[in-house]
Amino acid sequence: MDEYGQRLYGIVGPYDEGARVTLVCEVDGGNPLPSVTWWKGDVLLDDSYEDTDQGFVRNEMVVDRIERKDW
Repeated sequence: MDEYGQRLYGIVGPYDEGARVTLVCEVDGGNPLPSVTWWKGDVLLDDSYEDTDQGFVRNEMVVDRIERKDW
């Protein structure tokens, strides 16, 4: 979802180089509840997910200055 809470599907963007980008992933369902993590290839970027009161598992990752080489 984007910073306005709108669900996004597939490829997102474009974003300006140097912009701050917040990536949010929410997952509904699963037993046991899933782990929601952000990866770049085989490098773990963020594993700080949380269970929400609404029953979702959520991970939010902030990229302070996105650069073309990052992605």
